[in-house]
Amino acid sequence: MRFAFLMLAIAFTATHASATSVVLDPDDFAAGTNLSTINPHVRIATTTGGSVYAADISPTAANGNNTQGLGSKIFAYDDADEWFYMPEWENSNTIGMEITFTSKINYFSLLFAELFWDAGPGSEPLTAWVYDEQGNFLTNLNYTESSKVNLGLIDPDDESHGHWYYAKLEYFGPSIGKVIIGGDSEPTTLDRLEFYCVDVPEPNSLILSLIGICGLLLSAKRKNRIQIHR
Repeated sequence: MRFAFLMLAIAFTATHASATSVVLDPDDFAAGTNLSTINPHVRIATTTGGSVYAADISPTAANGNNTQGLGSKIFAYDDADEWFYMPEWENSNTIGMEITFTSKINYFSLLFAELFWDAGPGSEPLTAWVYDEQGNFLTNLNYTESSKVNLGLIDPDDESHGHWYYAKLEYFGPSIGKVIIGGDSEPTTLDRLEFYCVDVPEPNSLILSLIGICGLLLSAKRKNRIQIHR
C-alpha cells in the first residue's frame, strides 16, 4: 500500500507542470534591435509580416512628460511607434502586433498607453484577439477602466489636459497560441510583454524515470526480505 502511494506521489510530482515567467521588455535592448525572434518561445511581428523593434519613445509622447512606468523604449515597426488595427475595415491598411507563441503558454500580459494627442485620452484605446494553439478564436480583450494605472503626469481631475496613463492587459488560459493586438478607435502604444511558459515533461523521459524508480524500490524491498529471512 505504501509502495503504491509512493508511486502515485512520484507520478504526480513528475507530471505536474510548472510555469516560468518570461519578460520581453524593449527597455532591455538597444534602440533598433529586432525583437521578432529574439526569444525562442515567441515570435513577434506586424499583421503584415514585418519585424518589430525596440524604439525610443518619441519626445512628443505624453506632451513631453516622463513616461515613468513605461521606461524609455517601446515596441515599434518601421518608423512607427503606435499600433492601430481594424480588421473589419474594408481595404484596411491598419497594422497591429501579432504575437505567436512557439511554446505552451497559459498567461500573457502587455502594457499599453495612449501617449499622443492624436489618440485622445479615454475611450476604447485597445482591442486584442486571442487564439488557441490550433488557431481557433477564443475571445476579444478590451481596455477596462479598472486596469488603468495613472502615470501621475497630469492632474487626473484636470480634464482639459487629458489623462496620460499606461495600463496592463492580461489573460489566463490553458491553450494560448496567438494574440493580435492594436488600437481600437485610436492608435495605442505597446510595451513590456510577459508570458508564462508551461514546462511540460516529455512522456518518454517520465516513463523511463518511473520505471527506473520502480526497479530501485522493488530491488530494495526484495533485499530487505532476504535479510529478514536470514
